[in-house]
Amino acid sequence: QKREDIHVFSLNSELNDDPNVADSPVVEVLKADYNITESPTMIINGEQKVEGYTSTGELENEVFQ
Repeated sequence: QKREDIHVFSLNSELNDDPNVADSPVVEVLKADYNITESPTMIINGEQKVEGYTSTGELENEVFQ
């Protein structure tokens, strides 16, 4: 069954190792609030964190059930 109430927002995280290159302030807040240490990372409904590449099938079968 397809979920119609899911919205995905993508932000360029610019996760980098160069201390001279700052990330976006908004991204910095999100990374701190959700303890994001790798990219890509999805935060679902402000509660569930999914790190790494996740296919649509994996999301439908594992995350949204």
